[in-house]
This record gives sequence, C-alpha cells and structure tokens, in this order.
Amino acid sequence: MNDTNTNLQVIKDAAKAFVAERDWAQFHHPKDLAMDLSCEAAELMELFLWASNSDIEQRYKEDAHYRERIAEEMGDVIFAIAKLANCLDCDLATVFFEKLKKTATKYKVEECKGSYTKK
Repeated sequence: MNDTNTNLQVIKDAAKAFVAERDWAQFHHPKDLAMDLSCEAAELMELFLWASNSDIEQRYKEDAHYRERIAEEMGDVIFAIAKLANCLDCDLATVFFEKLKKTATKYKVEECKGSYTKK
C-alpha cells in the first residue's frame, strides 16, 4: 500500500480495527486523543531539534536509520489523527479541503507568493 493507491478511509478503517482488537476504544476520548496527537507530533519534532536545515537534509540523505525514525514518527502522527477522526466521526478529506479553501482565501497567491509572513 502507498499514497497512490490508499485512500483515507482505508487508513481510518485499519486504525479502527487495530483499536477494536485491543479493546482500546473505551480509553479513546477526544481530549486524550488530541493529547496523543500532540505527543506524537512532538516526538517527530524532536528528531529535528537543534539541527540546521542543511544538517537535517544531509543527514536525511545519508542516514537510513534517521529516515526510518522520521517515517515511524510520521506514521504515529497519522495513526493518532485517524484515531481522533474515528472517535469524532470526522471525514478527514472533507475537513482538509474545507481548510485548504479557507487558507487559500486568507493567503491569496498574488498577495503572499514567496513570502513566509502570516496575516
């Protein structure tokens, strides 16, 4: 399975089955799942902490273990999002594209292209 042939529902269903097999849904409340997502994102961020962009890019190219650790943490973040989406019965594609539309309205290409500043 890869990004080209896997839709979000497949990911959500896999997360739901994993949780159900372990009877973990009883512990999965929105607050706790949001905190889980934050923790997993922090573990991903930790892999970049105190390193320059060029150091990170070089290490990513040369160090297979580093790439694996980043991929694993990204997987944890996706898993956390899927669990939260399942708990809240949230359609991730819908919320993503709605957010993208709002963000495009806020950051019009002609006003912000090439600029990193926020409105």
